[in-house]
Order: sequence, then C-alpha cells, then structure tokens
Amino acid sequence: MTENNSQRQQEEIEALEAIYAQDELKILSRESPFALQVQVKAGPGRVLVARFHLPEHYPSTSPPIYEVEPAPWIPESWGEDVASGLLDAWVPDSESLFTGIEWLLVHGPELIDRRSSFVAHLAPVHSVDEIKRVHEHIVSERRVAKATHNIYAYRIQQDNGQILQDQEDDGETAAGGRLLHVMQMLGVVDVLVVVSRWYGGIMLGPDRFKHICNVGRALLDSQGYLKEGKKRVGGEFKVKSY
Repeated sequence: MTENNSQRQQEEIEALEAIYAQDELKILSRESPFALQVQVKAGPGRVLVARFHLPEHYPSTSPPIYEVEPAPWIPESWGEDVASGLLDAWVPDSESLFTGIEWLLVHGPELIDRRSSFVAHLAPVHSVDEIKRVHEHIVSERRVAKATHNIYAYRIQQDNGQILQDQEDDGETAAGGRLLHVMQMLGVVDVLVVVSRWYGGIMLGPDRFKHICNVGRALLDSQGYLKEGKKRVGGEFKVKSY
C-alpha cells in the first residue's frame, strides 16, 4: 500500500506541474515524503504561500498536511477556514491536492439581515477559462452549493488594454449587473467576485441589493483592490466569520 501511495503521489505532482506555472508551484521534495509549495495571488501585491506535505499513507488513509506562511494581511481566523476547507476537500483514497490548492481563495465575513445571509468570495483571474474553473470550484463547495443565489461578476484587462467583463444574476434579478457596476466604479480588474445569498424567508426589497454590493465591496477592500479614497465602511448588521 505504501509503495502504491508513493506512486500515486508522484503522478499527482506531475499532473500539478502540467497545470500550474513555475512561479506558482515549487516542488520542495521529489522523494518520499513529498512536499510542495504553492504561491497564490491574493490581491495587488499580495501573495499567499502555502506548503503541502504528503504523509506516507496519503492518499489512501491520510490527508495531506499543510501550512500557510504568515502575512500581516491574513486574518488569524482565516487559517481555520482554510483548515476546514482542506479537510473537506480530502476523501479517503482520493487525490485532493488540486482541490486543496483551488480552495486557497478568499472568502469574506457573513452578513445577516432578517435571517437572510450574504457572503462574498473573491479570486484573481486572468482568462475566461480560469473564471470558469474558479467559479465552478466556488459554487461546488457544500455550503455555497446550497445558496439560494450565487451572483457573480468579473472584469479582466486584456493585453490590448480593453476590459472583458460579464455578470450573472443566478435568479436574483438585476443583482449581477449591480455588482458589476460597483466593480466598474471602483476600477478593479483581473478579479472574480461571487456573492452567495441564502434566503431566510423574509423579503428584503432593495436592501438585498445593498447587501450584495456591500459584502462584495468590503471583500475587495480587505484584499487591497480598492484605490485610496474609494474605501467605505459597511453597514451595521450582524457579521460573523464564515
């Protein structure tokens, strides 16, 4: 079994090398126990560094071990979210490094108003293919998949300087367009923002649009996307860690 695990680890690392660029993925050890380092862009001038160590019995009976390099902009509670996400990503006897790496996205705090909940998710993106892959990953997460709506908008600056942008309401009419408008007003590019809403049974009227835009804007702010002079403090509703 150990020999089989070692072979599977080697094959998984080779597959990851074919997916990620050299400046994103670094193999720290090519012999058992294998180890690799991942660098994920988490906003302008911000790079998240995570290391994965593969124990002897991964992937058959043990999950990978990870560590995130501390940085001043990383909240302490975020490490717990990552730990939970990585643990959820691993299924016994299943390779999960790709899913774990893709989990290294940014999730905002939860805003609650009259039993409806709103959470924003963010990821740097640079192509339509990347948007599709990242969006599919976000909405496949167990809690996000159960949201009533997963609204999203993105803006990408192309090589010719033109902006490629689009949005999706996901059943919350006009919400995607409003979220995109906020991103346009802020001038942010090369980023995908997804806002999940769980309907609580009480209609919020126009307030729902305010919350969708505010949680998206707050997450862009916390990750360094907002230019000086465009920052804004959010509302006064109950907020808790996601």
